[in-house]
Amino acid sequence: MAGGGDPARHCWWYVTEITLDHLRPSPKWKKENEELQLAKDCEAMIERGLEDLAKRRRKEQEKLRMLREVAELVKTDWPKR
Repeated sequence: MAGGGDPARHCWWYVTEITLDHLRPSPKWKKENEELQLAKDCEAMIERGLEDLAKRRRKEQEKLRMLREVAELVKTDWPKR
């Protein structure tokens, strides 16, 4: 009781010592952490790929828009021979 334990709590006296071994990650935890990191890396690669795809699509749309503008100019304003 002099160490600060609360006798009102059930089983408070069973905790006697916490060592670094209690705080080190287990092999299972390490594996799960590696899998999580792999999933995060894959997600980041997918997002970069989607961003690149979106950029390419925007460029293509801009090209098509400019071609349509030129086609409209040719139809309306181009001098006839």
